[in-house]
Amino acid sequence: MFDLRVLLLLALAGKTALGFSLMSLFPDLDPDWTPDNYEYSSEYYTQEESTDSTVDHSNNPEWYYEDEGVSDPCLSNPCEHGGACFISGDTFKCNCLAPYSGSRCQNVKNKCKENPCGLGECLITQSPPYYRCACKHPYRGPDCSTAVPVCRPNPCQNGGTCSRQRRRSKFTCACPNQFKGKFCEIGSDDCYVGDGYSYRGKVSKTINQHSCLHWNSHLLLQEHYNIFMEDAEAHGIGEHNFCRNPDGDEKPWCFIKANSAKVKWEYCDVPACPALA
Repeated sequence: MFDLRVLLLLALAGKTALGFSLMSLFPDLDPDWTPDNYEYSSEYYTQEESTDSTVDHSNNPEWYYEDEGVSDPCLSNPCEHGGACFISGDTFKCNCLAPYSGSRCQNVKNKCKENPCGLGECLITQSPPYYRCACKHPYRGPDCSTAVPVCRPNPCQNGGTCSRQRRRSKFTCACPNQFKGKFCEIGSDDCYVGDGYSYRGKVSKTINQHSCLHWNSHLLLQEHYNIFMEDAEAHGIGEHNFCRNPDGDEKPWCFIKANSAKVKWEYCDVPACPALA
């Protein structure tokens, strides 16, 4: 038994001496150092590589805005006049239908700058070529440069009689009693009720006998009231120059030329309807 104890003591002493001898080979090791035995996961590397905070939304699908709670800039339909909205970065852009332009398709391209109409009035249209010339009688042609005989064919309506005057382009219409107007186009029942908001007659002269501009005249593109306004048709506004009252004024009115570049408005020479008994 004594011999067995001695052998055990000698074995323990040998291991201790060997341990001290191995540690002596690394005199500068940190006493608090412990071996790093765990493995790095792919998740760790993914986080390290994704430190860039810049986010590109240019090609985000629609579900991105739903899942992430981000406001879709096209949700409110910011493009006017049928323009198509698409996402561009954190904002939007509009693909506009002709003849509209602008960041929200709010403007109308003025084709009349390039296409003068001579003795006529240049009008903006919603179909190609996006303009047309409204010629003054007796002029014809795409640029209103060709004159035709003033009374052939007869321009007077409702049985009116055309009479040629001394000047080649001048004429008058002798109208039946119940009609009036330059072409006898206005009937006796052409009048307005109340403030004339519902007026849909054919009067196109002001109280000062100025001719009304067409509601789609290029001179009215910067005005609030024109054929391109919202709900224009509901207000009786179209490709014509008849008096209307879209703003609920006292009575029907229209725009007239103040000079070659400016316009103003005047009340129209249209009577109020007789009061019902």
